[in-house]
Amino acid sequence: MSSVTKFENPLAVMEIIHGTLSLAKNLIVSDKQSYDEITSLYSKAREWKKIIDTKRKEMTEPLRKETAKINDKAKQLTDSLDQVIEIANVKTNSYIKVLEQQKQKEDEKLKEIASMFDAEGELYIPVMEKSVRGEGAMTVSKTVNKFIVEDISKVPLKYLMVDMDKVEEAVKMGVLEIPGITITQETTTKLRIR
Repeated sequence: MSSVTKFENPLAVMEIIHGTLSLAKNLIVSDKQSYDEITSLYSKAREWKKIIDTKRKEMTEPLRKETAKINDKAKQLTDSLDQVIEIANVKTNSYIKVLEQQKQKEDEKLKEIASMFDAEGELYIPVMEKSVRGEGAMTVSKTVNKFIVEDISKVPLKYLMVDMDKVEEAVKMGVLEIPGITITQETTTKLRIR
């Protein structure tokens, strides 16, 4: 069983682990001896898992450090580019609003001229293009519905959600009653290494 610690023969290690798993699955715990066997398997599995994880960390640490350095360098570059992208989005949005205002003024002038000739019903005013092409990119207008909660007491229940994290935190702090919520106790048993 101590051969798991060596990592020299990965196939042998896998065979030992799969054998242990098979033993754990097939063991019927019905007396003190079988109880001792399953707790021994548990203890060994925890020990092996710790050894494997330590070895994994030992092997990947140089790569992790190198990856962190590369990510930091890339972030220095991309942070500035993200700012350029954000500024460009804000400025093109402002420009599109100017174009929309100009179009609205032109449309009003056309309507005014058409009304002089009693031709308002015959007037066709095309809608503004949804996209505007630029040198390196194009803007695309997209309308998104937004909302603001004005009176939560009038919001139907199907749109409200219980904050499970807050409920769990309250229960951990000893709150035993919350209106509309039943708080129960459930006992589970887990093994721990002695």
